Amino acid sequence: KDFFDEHFIFSRPKDIVSGDFYWMEKVGDNTVLVLGDCTGHGVPGSFMTLLGFNLLNSAVLENRIIDPGQILNRLDTQLQKHLPRGEGKNQVNDAMELTICVFNDKKNEMAYACAGSRFLIYEGGDFTMFKGDNKHAGDVREEFVSYNTHFTSFKSDINLILFADGFQDQFGGARDKKFSFRRLLELFEENIQLPLSSQQGLISETFDQWIGKADQTDDVTVVSVKRKINNTQ
Repeated sequence: KDFFDEHFIFSRPKDIVSGDFYWMEKVGDNTVLVLGDCTGHGVPGSFMTLLGFNLLNSAVLENRIIDPGQILNRLDTQLQKHLPRGEGKNQVNDAMELTICVFNDKKNEMAYACAGSRFLIYEGGDFTMFKGDNKHAGDVREEFVSYNTHFTSFKSDINLILFADGFQDQFGGARDKKFSFRRLLELFEENIQLPLSSQQGLISETFDQWIGKADQTDDVTVVSVKRKINNTQ
């Protein structure tokens, strides 16, 4: 609440501990917001989460890296270095989907980079989906060069929505189908005019109704923040 005008965090771990995580810090005139979705859930996912926290602390707070693409490049290199891979039947392919958004607090703009993820911005009555690179951080791809940093500017107040894939992939409903990204987007669209606290309640209620008595398949996380434009430029 010290960084944004409104916010909500909907977090529903599959187990006691989660493989999803969110991280936020202010560095100079920049606010860095991260959502991560690690391979697995429960204890294995939580170990990846702790590793993600440590690597972000090192990159952003200790080394003062605020370029989103450079942050992802550093995490990607460190994850490939520290994660055991093995060979053959013992091969491990742990990785992270990551969205990194960096707001310039003196300008109405945001830098972002994605590792296998996507996010939404609501501005001026419309939703826009943003994507970045497909490669997950820590995933080994010899042909991959580096993550790209992108920029977007704002002309009016915005609502930023970050989400892991657990909600849309959850089975449930009358026909035991996945919730789907289409339904998730419709849920956001139908309630975007409400205060974020009310949106959080409706998202929680919708998830509970959809899953019913079915087993939860993955960790579920949605992070939404409202940010007003800076009119003092």
